[in-house]
Amino acid sequence: CRFMEKGPMSKPDVVERLRKLVRVQLFADNVPTVSDPVQAEKLLEKNRKLQEGWFGSVTLPSYAVVLPDGDTVLARYEGAERKEGEFAKFLDDGISKWETQQAGRMVGMKAR
Repeated sequence: CRFMEKGPMSKPDVVERLRKLVRVQLFADNVPTVSDPVQAEKLLEKNRKLQEGWFGSVTLPSYAVVLPDGDTVLARYEGAERKEGEFAKFLDDGISKWETQQAGRMVGMKAR
């Protein structure tokens, strides 16, 4: 969403949070990088199913902090930011859950 990219996502404190994450775009309205219309439609369908699985809807924009398994969603944010700081709070929540999970993994590995 251009509004989010030029607004909340461009703020220095949010940019710093985003640097802690691997950013990936999931195109659910069109796939601009695929020129073959058949392949683009197949990819678009897969993307919409993934988004529906993560959010239960196809609301745009939608943001998620997801584990590398692609299935575990740690935090969700739907729509454009209406109240300043909401998007940063969402990122903090996702990053905190990631850090907690990683700390738990390290404890489990040491116990072995």
